[in-house]
Amino acid sequence: MPHVAPSSSMTSISLKEQLVPLRRVPQELESRGGKRPHVSAVHRWRQNGLKGVRLEAIQVGGAWHTSIEALDRWFKAVTEVGGQR
Repeated sequence: MPHVAPSSSMTSISLKEQLVPLRRVPQELESRGGKRPHVSAVHRWRQNGLKGVRLEAIQVGGAWHTSIEALDRWFKAVTEVGGQR
């Protein structure tokens, strides 16, 4: 099996963190005005990012996961970027 060197885009999620499948992230977030983000938005946060900040995620089996801690880091980073504009 070939060795794949880690890139700067790889995750810093630890398996000691509380993992959540991306499909469950909307249920983990408090609703805002009765609405929660759609699961496709969560996948866009992982793939494309928001305001230049990508959501950390790892693939476990065939499913993408993030962590509660990574969500916290991501929301803080997006908020900081938004405050700089």
